[in-house]
Amino acid sequence: MAYSRVFDLIYHQQETRPKKDALACKVNGQWKTYSTEDVIRIAGQVSKALLNLGLEPGDRVALVATNRPEWNFLDIGMMQI
Repeated sequence: MAYSRVFDLIYHQQETRPKKDALACKVNGQWKTYSTEDVIRIAGQVSKALLNLGLEPGDRVALVATNRPEWNFLDIGMMQI
């Protein structure tokens, strides 16, 4: 399958090989994992929140953050719009 959008990959993963630990990070010395379903759900919530704040397709958004799962949620959520 050919992909034209980066965020399509998480949906492809959900359809073909959903994972319990699609993303992970350490919180207070313990690993916290996010499943493929979690990533899709949270990214969808981000998209909805940004739309409610007035973001529209074609608007520019800058994301400056450390390497952590939340970066991916924001990135996917913004791209989906």
